[in-house]
Amino acid sequence: MPADVRCFTMLGPPASGKGTQGRLLAERLGIAYLSTGARLRREIEEGSPLGQRAQVFLDRNQYVPDSLAVELVKSWVLRHEEGWLLDGFPRSIPQAEALLEFAPQAFTVIHLSVPEEELRSRVVTRRECISCGFVSTNDHEQCPKCGGELEARADDSAEGFEKRFQAYQSLTIPALELLKSRTTVVTIEGLGSREEVAVAIQDQLT
Repeated sequence: MPADVRCFTMLGPPASGKGTQGRLLAERLGIAYLSTGARLRREIEEGSPLGQRAQVFLDRNQYVPDSLAVELVKSWVLRHEEGWLLDGFPRSIPQAEALLEFAPQAFTVIHLSVPEEELRSRVVTRRECISCGFVSTNDHEQCPKCGGELEARADDSAEGFEKRFQAYQSLTIPALELLKSRTTVVTIEGLGSREEVAVAIQDQLT
């Protein structure tokens, strides 16, 4: 395995900018990118067996079971040993333990920290491109990146945010503490423009 392989996970609360910053970093480094949430939604749209199993939980604004999430991510990671970035995985201690076990190389965790009230504000204006997955706001009628249609995510409601934020606090924060004891974790203040946050991430990684 080459010594310069770059592998990352991007963690943070809902609406912290994981998808935006994950895509920007993966494009800059030329590595593969996986949004576990987007991948699960695609599986549901395609009616795959995995998607059918996941839909029950996503309809309730719940995270999917650890075993299902690990199944989805493990096969993908092992196909991209040249470098990868995971957006939103691991979300729990069992998922973190699984990643530490099956990841074929060392990885760095990028943790985006954003105040709770800012997260709530972002959720009500967030729109996602149905073509390329680019995250924008309701200030735009079309995707600024590809011109595709923007739509609100089904889980971007006040109730959905509260459930996901509580799950993040109870499940993902403990996983983050475990990862801090086992690998490199860098925490980035996720306020500011997407360009400013991207520069902050780059500065921490160089």
